[in-house]
Amino acid sequence: KMKAVIALVALVSLGCVVAQDLHTPATSCEHNGVTYDIGESVPYDSCNNCRCSPYGLTCTMMLCREDYGRCYVRGQ
Repeated sequence: KMKAVIALVALVSLGCVVAQDLHTPATSCEHNGVTYDIGESVPYDSCNNCRCSPYGLTCTMMLCREDYGRCYVRGQ
């Protein structure tokens, strides 16, 4: 029982994220080291557009012409 209490104290001391904090809207977005205001367009690539929203970047997911014929491995 003592080991369980120590493990719980260790987890709490690491600063776990409170669920309420996950639902707090952001006031800006960061992409490639640049900060953008809510509603601002964010450059992504030659054929997709992104916009900063209170819940992060929202982007189109179109396949770019320069990507045709390439193979991708998920996660890379």
